[in-house]
Amino acid sequence: MHLAYVEENGVDGIQGRTWARGYMHGTRLAPEGWSRIFGDEREALLLMIPVAAGEVDPEWPEEPLTPERNDELLQNMLAGAARAYRYFKEDRIASAMAAARPEPYERARWSLKSLREDAETSPEAWRHITRHHGTARIFSRSQ
Repeated sequence: MHLAYVEENGVDGIQGRTWARGYMHGTRLAPEGWSRIFGDEREALLLMIPVAAGEVDPEWPEEPLTPERNDELLQNMLAGAARAYRYFKEDRIASAMAAARPEPYERARWSLKSLREDAETSPEAWRHITRHHGTARIFSRSQ
């Protein structure tokens, strides 16, 4: 998080409003995931971000925030962002695992390569492979 966006008085004199607006723009990149967390009542602190961004009520606040209220707002926004990070942990892990996993074609090609390497070290293994998995043409060494 870029602290300058949080610490300086932002739009309408509300600290963190510029940051909150940027955060909300980012949530629109994956609306289905963010609608899950915004609908989760256990994640109420996160709702302070759209409030601060002016997306819940563009007229908020009706009167200027006191320094204490502004600090409370910032703390709640940052706590909400931290909770969102934890909330999406499983999604991040699943995404990383999917990205690291080769496509089915690649997995099959790697398997064939592995079989060919095994066959090169053991002619008996090659005969076994071709006898049980089709002709030698399927596992052609030229692939």
